[in-house]
Amino acid sequence: MKDWQLAYIAGVIDSDGCISLILNSKTGWVRPRVAINQVQPEAIDFIISLFGGNLYIAEQPEESVWKDRYEWRLYSLRKVKPFLIAILPFLQIKSRQAQLVIEFCSLRLNKLGKRYQGGKHNKTYTEREMIVFDNVKSLNQRGVYAG
Repeated sequence: MKDWQLAYIAGVIDSDGCISLILNSKTGWVRPRVAINQVQPEAIDFIISLFGGNLYIAEQPEESVWKDRYEWRLYSLRKVKPFLIAILPFLQIKSRQAQLVIEFCSLRLNKLGKRYQGGKHNKTYTEREMIVFDNVKSLNQRGVYAG
């Protein structure tokens, strides 16, 4: 992959993306997620062509003043980690979230072992994993910009 492609993707993530750890309250699993929301599909189509992932389209009623929204999501320890490692050198705004999510993925993959193929896994988390989770959550909180 070329640096300009990774830099472009990092710019899209910095502006319209989210790097997070999601806790499923029903299963107790924490999983990494990278997502992008845009009203134009071209950037998302480009990212899907390089990294895969899932595309969701939120269509608006014809009488709505809002445009359809396209959302790209990438989940799983084995997919999110290499994606974030690839774009990390180019991130400007969300680099700390990326570093923490990479650390979380590494901790989980080391714990689960090389045979881990995704899906159901151990729901117990180390103290460090929970600290990382809390730090990512804190970085992603919405609030008043103090500038």
